[in-house]
Amino acid sequence: MTDEGQYGAKLSWKPVERPDRVTLAGRYVRVEPLNAATHGADLFRAAHGPGADPELWSYMPNGPYESEQAFQGDLAARFATPRIDDREE
Repeated sequence: MTDEGQYGAKLSWKPVERPDRVTLAGRYVRVEPLNAATHGADLFRAAHGPGADPELWSYMPNGPYESEQAFQGDLAARFATPRIDDREE
């Protein structure tokens, strides 16, 4: 029996490149990078509008938001803050 897949086994881990921010268009769906200005209003309505499930926010680190402006502000701030691997050392 080998140590592969066993708890505590040594791994040969190497970081990989971050994926490019590209749009993927398929036959039935389009996946594109999140853009606060383009997607923010629709996301707010989907999460806060009629029929939205309040349980959506149960395990989220932020929200629900009192207004669309608060949601948009938080979303914009997240885009303005560099991710850990974007920061210069």
